[in-house]
Amino acid sequence: AIDPSYAPAHALVVRNHMLLGGWGNRIESIALAHTALERAMLVDSMNSDIWVAAGTVYWELDWDWQEGEAALKKAISLDPANYVAHWEYSGLLYYSGRYHEAEREAATAVELNPLYAQPIRQLGMISLALERYENAITHCKRAATLSRYNQDGALLCQFRAHEALGQEEQAGEVLRQLADLGGPIGGLAMHRLGTIDESLFQRWADEASGFWAALIFADRGEYDRAIEELIEAKSSSPAALISIRRFRYYPALWSDPRMHAIVREVGLEP
Repeated sequence: AIDPSYAPAHALVVRNHMLLGGWGNRIESIALAHTALERAMLVDSMNSDIWVAAGTVYWELDWDWQEGEAALKKAISLDPANYVAHWEYSGLLYYSGRYHEAEREAATAVELNPLYAQPIRQLGMISLALERYENAITHCKRAATLSRYNQDGALLCQFRAHEALGQEEQAGEVLRQLADLGGPIGGLAMHRLGTIDESLFQRWADEASGFWAALIFADRGEYDRAIEELIEAKSSSPAALISIRRFRYYPALWSDPRMHAIVREVGLEP
């Protein structure tokens, strides 16, 4: 490194290990993330970005929501204008089911940076959870125009909202856009549209990560297989499990005692 004392670079290293730990080798990457975090704190324990990184490690990798919240609050106290900190805190609040608090933090992030797509998409997801379906569509459309990153999430939010409003034509159009994107949610869209044959679907599901495969099988009503995939996801893609509330759209699965056990293991209440 050109400047070993440059705190934002250390924060980025922590976040990179956090991402690898969430989607790759869990045990090794979690250890690396914590080691990088210790080094970052030694460089500058009063840097807001480092506390944001700490919050994401505690919350997304360790499933320690209390420590994650404390770290993100610390990040905001150190720099109230840190819009990424407000967005990350909004995410923790949203995934823990505290929607009104999440809405306030996401709105603050957007106020601080009106062109930052992530908190705008977050506002759409929060609106969906609060059954404000027209608002959900507006926010997620806006997010999709600002950034192609996580566009599948913005489109899925729009689909859920149109579906809830009984707008079949609009829901179908969004599904077609999702199918064109490919990937896990694209596979879900193709299944809904009936444009994927069974052999191709099974091959794709076998290649998908545990969490996303679970979502697909849940949509097909194959709840036992969905549970199996979620159990596998605990080691293969732990960060994805913070969004386990996505499965509330499948009431029969969400009420399953096996699902309750997984939800509690992640640190949440069903």
